[in-house]
Amino acid sequence: MFVGKTLLAQIEGADDRLLSQVYDTASRLLLARRHDLEARLALDRLMLRLGLSQDEAARMLGVSGETVRRWQRGAVKIPMPRAAQLLSMGEALDRLLALFQPERLPLAIRRPAELFDGERALDWILRGRIADAAGRYEIALSYQG
Repeated sequence: MFVGKTLLAQIEGADDRLLSQVYDTASRLLLARRHDLEARLALDRLMLRLGLSQDEAARMLGVSGETVRRWQRGAVKIPMPRAAQLLSMGEALDRLLALFQPERLPLAIRRPAELFDGERALDWILRGRIADAAGRYEIALSYQG
């Protein structure tokens, strides 16, 4: 009888460990899927609000245009480092949208400005420097307010 109880306890312990592993795996998969979806939404929002083509978005992220097209189609997942980059860029976009009306932002970033050493803010953005561009606009426009 003692052997039966011990065996039953081992089986129950194995079941608990298996359930724990399944739960952990499912949690990781759901979290990865959530990050991928959030990054995909951030990419679409950046492209829409900044008026970027897929190739321009690719340049901004340091990937190929085909990679951006695959991400948008959902053919491949956005890698975690790029997902984090997109979410950070989305935060910088929010800062820009706090300064400019959404419909005016694509026009504003396409004008050459001394603020960007005679370049366009778009040039900085396409080099992955959207946070720097937002910061420069915030400083310049805070003096006017």
